[in-house]
Amino acid sequence: MFFVLSGFILAVPFLSHYLLNGRKVSLKKYFTRRLTRLEPPYIINMVALFLLFIIVKGYSFSSLLPHLLASLGYQHNLVFGSPSLINSVAWSLEIEVQFYLLVPILSLIFTIKDKIIRRSILVCVALLSIVARLTILPTSGNFDVTLAHYLQYFLMGFLLADFYLIDWKSKPKRDYKWDVIGILAWTGLAIVVHKQIIALIFFPVLTLVSYSAAFRGRIFLWLFSRKFLTITGGMCYTIYLFHYQIISAIGRISLPIGASDVFWKHFLIQSLIFVPIIILICSVFFMIFEKPFMNPHWFKQFRTFLRGHIVKNRILEPSTQADTVTAKEKEYP
Repeated sequence: MFFVLSGFILAVPFLSHYLLNGRKVSLKKYFTRRLTRLEPPYIINMVALFLLFIIVKGYSFSSLLPHLLASLGYQHNLVFGSPSLINSVAWSLEIEVQFYLLVPILSLIFTIKDKIIRRSILVCVALLSIVARLTILPTSGNFDVTLAHYLQYFLMGFLLADFYLIDWKSKPKRDYKWDVIGILAWTGLAIVVHKQIIALIFFPVLTLVSYSAAFRGRIFLWLFSRKFLTITGGMCYTIYLFHYQIISAIGRISLPIGASDVFWKHFLIQSLIFVPIIILICSVFFMIFEKPFMNPHWFKQFRTFLRGHIVKNRILEPSTQADTVTAKEKEYP
C-alpha cells in the first residue's frame, strides 16, 4: 500500500509539469532532497542497530560489517538474496530507492497528452508486471525482492495522481457512495491479502480504489483528516525504521499476556500493548533523529555553520599567535 502512495506522491510534480504547465522538476533538487531527507535517519538507524547486534547479541564486527555496508548501499536484497540482517523491514526501502532513481524516466508517460492512451499504457504495463511475476520472474533468490516484482503498485500510484490532477482538478467531489466503495475495497484487501496469486492480481487495484475513496468519500476524508492520524503519518518513516525492534524487545515480556488459540484475540490484546508504546518511543525518536532533517535547507545551514566556524578559527589563529609572541617578548625582552 505504501508503494502505491509513494507512486502517487512522486508522480504529482512531474505530471503537473508535463500536463498542466507547472514548474519544471529540478532533478538536482529531486535527488538532493531524497538524500538529505531520507539518508540521515536511515544511516543512524542502521549504525545503531549494527552496534546493538554486536553488543547485545554478540555478533562479530567482521561478520556483520558486509551486511551493514550492503544495507547502507541499498543492495542487501541483491547481494545476499534476503532482507537486511541489520533491519529486515528495510527490504521495501531498497525497492523504494530503485523506484526513486527511475521516476524521472517513468514519469515521461505524462508527456502523452491523450489521457485514454496514457492511462491504458499504465494499466497495460501494470498487467504485464503481474504476468511477468507469475511466469518468468524468479520467485526466490537475489532478484525476488526488487522493483521488477512490485512495479504494478507504483504504477497504480501514477494512475491515482492522473485522476487526482486531471479529472478531479485537485478538488475531488465528495459523495457517500464512495464511502461504501471504500468499505468494500478495504474489506477486499483484508480478504485477499494472504491469498498469494489472488492478492497479486487484485491487491494493486483494491489499493487504488481504497485511496480514491479516501479522497472522494465524505466519511473517509473526515477520518483520514483527523489530527492524530496525520501526526502519526508524519512520523511513519521513524515508525517504519524502529517498530520491529521495539516489538521484538517488548514481545519477550508481553507475548504470554492474553495467550489464546484464537489468533485475532491474542493479536488484539498484543496490539493494545504494542501500539501506544511504539507511538510513544517513536515520537521521541522522530523528534531527535528525523524532524531536524525534514527542513529542506538543513544541509545548507549546517554547511554554512561549518564554514563560519572554520573561518572564525582561521581569523583568530594569527591573533592568538601574535598575543603569544608579545607575551614572550615581554617576558624575555
